[in-house]
Amino acid sequence: MMPILLFPEEMVTESGFGPVVELKESAGAPLRLTISINRMMEQQTLDLSIWVSPDGEDWGSEPILQLPHRYYCGTYHHVLDLSGRSGVRFLRIEYRLRGWCMEAPPPLSSFEVVAEPAVAAAIAAAS
Repeated sequence: MMPILLFPEEMVTESGFGPVVELKESAGAPLRLTISINRMMEQQTLDLSIWVSPDGEDWGSEPILQLPHRYYCGTYHHVLDLSGRSGVRFLRIEYRLRGWCMEAPPPLSSFEVVAEPAVAAAIAAAS
């Protein structure tokens, strides 16, 4: 299976949502998420959460996964286990940019989020 681009690399200056992405053959499987943060302003944090939906319309009242706060550029990996959740067909990312203090510069970040089957990712990493 090909990697799924959940959020294309983009410069963002305010909080928002990524596109609605259909899982197709990856539905119901564990996914390895790779978050690549390429730019981050001083004194700010990037908060990412993953939302799921059976139909691309109803996203529920809370995310399936809330990722740790990120303060620095880098590449981070997380596992999203959708095993036993066969009804989940769509994902989307919510991102929030927050400054640490009143004097913080305006929010600015550039990042990308990619999902791939967890087993395939483990095999590729071992090669």
